[in-house]
Amino acid sequence: MRSETELMWQGIPNEIDAPAPSRAYTAPILVYAGRMKLSYGGDGRDHLYRLPAAHVGATTRRVMDLLGSRIEENRSGAVVDHRPWWHAVDLMSDEWLPHLLTTRHMTEDPCIERAVVISLECGPNRIRGDISLATARTALAEIGSEEPDDRSVELLLDKKRFGVHYADGWVINPHHAPGTGWAMVHGLEDKWIQRGRDGFLRPAKKLLEARGEVLQ
Repeated sequence: MRSETELMWQGIPNEIDAPAPSRAYTAPILVYAGRMKLSYGGDGRDHLYRLPAAHVGATTRRVMDLLGSRIEENRSGAVVDHRPWWHAVDLMSDEWLPHLLTTRHMTEDPCIERAVVISLECGPNRIRGDISLATARTALAEIGSEEPDDRSVELLLDKKRFGVHYADGWVINPHHAPGTGWAMVHGLEDKWIQRGRDGFLRPAKKLLEARGEVLQ
């Protein structure tokens, strides 16, 4: 028996054969335990929400039949729906990018750009490994993200928008703002950032010197 917290975050698993490894398919029903304050729209009851863009599979129909009523689409701003983000990050891989791009209605373009950033930043530490720069470029182009003429130099050198700090070694902490996806691509192509032995990205000496950082 899963805990209330697990249900809230994972939803009710879908028993159909999912067309892709996305949690938007495998957990199409969001379970929200009804402890939300009345001031936030709660009414003390548990609620089930069907995700607006998710596939209505066998599990969804079965639960609706058992309840004898239709599961409403999640339209409440008080209930956080993580599926658009999950759909983007779960399918951000060289193999599954084509499926992600054909199901953009199930996610949001900022989620896709953020998934590019995370996939490049974390590299082979992710379950499916890192994405190629070609995949990153394709994803950004398909969502209409315009490639900067300056090859992202302005953003890479901006200490507020592209975080770099020292914590037992130099690390990058890119903010998820428009243009960061291209900054990651250009940073790798132009050797501003490099991958460490642990698979995560690190600022190269070139970037640290250009930003006036004190080398450790």
